[in-house]
Amino acid sequence: MIPYFALALLPLLAPSPVDPDTRLDVTLAAFDAQCALLDSVDGLAARAETAEWAAFTPDADSSAGKLLTITQNAAEKSGVALDARTFRNVAAYGDRVLFLAQVSATAGAGSVECRILDETGSAPDVEALTQWAGRAPQVRTLPSGAASWFWPGGVRVDANFTVALHVEPGTSAAQGGVGLQIASARVTR
Repeated sequence: MIPYFALALLPLLAPSPVDPDTRLDVTLAAFDAQCALLDSVDGLAARAETAEWAAFTPDADSSAGKLLTITQNAAEKSGVALDARTFRNVAAYGDRVLFLAQVSATAGAGSVECRILDETGSAPDVEALTQWAGRAPQVRTLPSGAASWFWPGGVRVDANFTVALHVEPGTSAAQGGVGLQIASARVTR
C-alpha cells in the first residue's frame, strides 16, 4: 500500500508537458539548422544525414504521411517529377519531421522545399515569430482553415518565401496533416 503522503508527491514525479514556447523554439531551431540552404534535395538530405537525421517512411495517417501523399498526388496529376524525402532526429528534435521536396518540370522549371513538421505544435504567437524572423509576417487565415504567417523573400534563407502554418484537426487543411509547419521554398530553373 502506498503511504498517503506519497500520493501528494505523484504530480511532482509525473513528466511535465513541454512549454509551447520551448516547443516552438526547438521547431524553429530545427528549421534554421536544416533549411538554411535550398540548393537541392540531395544537398539538403546529405546535410540532414550528417546532422544525424534518419530517413524513414511515415505512417500514412500521420501528418508527414498525409503531406507526402498529397504532394505525390499533386505531382502525378501535374505531370512533374518529384523527389520527396522524410527524416527524423528524435535525439535532437523529438517527434518533429524534416520534409524535403524537389519538383522538376519538363520545361526545366521547378522548386526545392524544406519543411519542419511538428504534429503536436500549437499555434505560435506572432511576436515570437517576428522576433525569430527579424520582421513581421503577413498574417492570415486561409480558406482551408490554416493559420498562416508568410514572409515573401524568405527568412534567413535564399528562398522565394518562408511560411509558418498551423492546422487544426477538422479543417479542410487537415487533409495535409495537423500541427505546426515551417517551410521555405525556392524556384529553380
